[in-house]
Amino acid sequence: MSVTESTEKVSKKDLNTIIYAGICAQSFFTLTGGPFLVAFALIMGADIFSYPSIYFTS
Repeated sequence: MSVTESTEKVSKKDLNTIIYAGICAQSFFTLTGGPFLVAFALIMGADIFSYPSIYFTS
C-alpha cells in the first residue's frame, strides 16, 4: 500500500477534525507560555517579588 492509497481512506471530516484540534492546541500553547504569559502577568501587576519563594531560597 502506498502513501497516497492510505491517505485516500481518510475522510474530509476526519481531516477537518485533525486541523481543528491542531489549531486549538497551538492556541493553547501560545496563550499559556512565553512572552504572552509574561505580558499578561505584567498587566495584572506582577513584579519580580510576585514569584513564589522557591526561586529565592536562602
